[in-house]
Amino acid sequence: MIHWISLPETELAGHTLTVYASSEELTILVGDYSDLILYYRNDNAATLIFSGLFLLLSVLIGLLSLGARAAIGTKRLSTLRYLSALVLLVSLWISMDSAVLQMIHISGAIMYVLAMYAFMAMPLFMIQFYRSIMDEDSRLLRLIYQLHLLNLCTCGLLQALGVAQLHEMLPLTHVLMIVTLLSLLRLLVSWLHSEFRREARLMLGGFGALGFCCVVGFLDYYLWGKQLYLIYFSVGILLLVVSLLAVSIGYVYQEMVKSSQMCYYQKMANTDLMTQLNSRTAFEERVRQSPILNGSCACIVVDINNLKQANDTMGHSAGDELICAAAECILSVFESLGCCYRMGGDEFAVLLQNITEPQVNRALSELELCIGRRNLMRSFPLSLAAGYAMGQDAAIEQLFCEADANMYRNKSQMKCHTIEL
Repeated sequence: MIHWISLPETELAGHTLTVYASSEELTILVGDYSDLILYYRNDNAATLIFSGLFLLLSVLIGLLSLGARAAIGTKRLSTLRYLSALVLLVSLWISMDSAVLQMIHISGAIMYVLAMYAFMAMPLFMIQFYRSIMDEDSRLLRLIYQLHLLNLCTCGLLQALGVAQLHEMLPLTHVLMIVTLLSLLRLLVSWLHSEFRREARLMLGGFGALGFCCVVGFLDYYLWGKQLYLIYFSVGILLLVVSLLAVSIGYVYQEMVKSSQMCYYQKMANTDLMTQLNSRTAFEERVRQSPILNGSCACIVVDINNLKQANDTMGHSAGDELICAAAECILSVFESLGCCYRMGGDEFAVLLQNITEPQVNRALSELELCIGRRNLMRSFPLSLAAGYAMGQDAAIEQLFCEADANMYRNKSQMKCHTIEL
């Protein structure tokens, strides 16, 4: 840590400055503030570069996560969020542990605590990253995650009570980290014979680089005087992050493909291919998700008259054309008012919310006018029987049954008029 000592603004020639410190690792620098800042900036140039690089990577991965979530519309993609948090903690740890931020007079005590907590929290997000890409949760990873969480809480409690300092408990954290790395390596080796073998090879390469750099870093921390351990760890973590990012991008791409396929199949299931109206499946899904129509609502049921006669006399292609013509008329009138469904065969349904009975009658009159204009150019006339039911915050199924009964009543009346003619 850097400890700034401001000298009095008096003539100091002939005076002696004595500094006492409990640590033997003490370097005293004297000079103007700008000169000292320049010295520390040059001395920690590599550390500053790595810290900034990890911070930039964290932001980019976070933006990628938001973009992927917006594109796919799912909360499942936590992989990139865990990776972004891990990289952010690495950036925080490097900048705080190297004390470079003390150049702008941030408290050394705050930096010490933040550096230690960032270092101890990194394995938590590393483990969560791997758990997020697994189809089934691993009991071993869950146990190690809980151990790291317990270690973090215990160290924090002992620090708060003044029993021990965080750096005095670092060996236990280091042991847990080694156990974590070995467990993840064991997991990745098992993936070499599964569908994740390509991802496993990428991550094993990153872990190999991290393991080598960690060994050198631990040797420097415990044996060689703590001169370059941050650089060794930074290089290893950077190589690991690159491999994890490559795996994450592949994972997100696969999820996007699955999501697009799912959307396509869902659209196919919810769309009637002949008329392009919503299908009966979509109607049933609407009833399951939102069984109540809000406000003053209505359900209209429409049925094509004489469809069997058209099929028998002019062929099924003519009958299909009659169904499509009816769907076009229904859609042209009701598309702006509510949702239109083909219930199957020659039957259609329309669900309307926040609508009055005069508006429903006006729309049905427009439907008759649309049919009349169509029939001016048709050899076989299009005829529709319609019935509706109104309600206030009513159940869709109940309205549909009432509207269906009214439609059949209207259909019978139309047949009676035809016979009288």
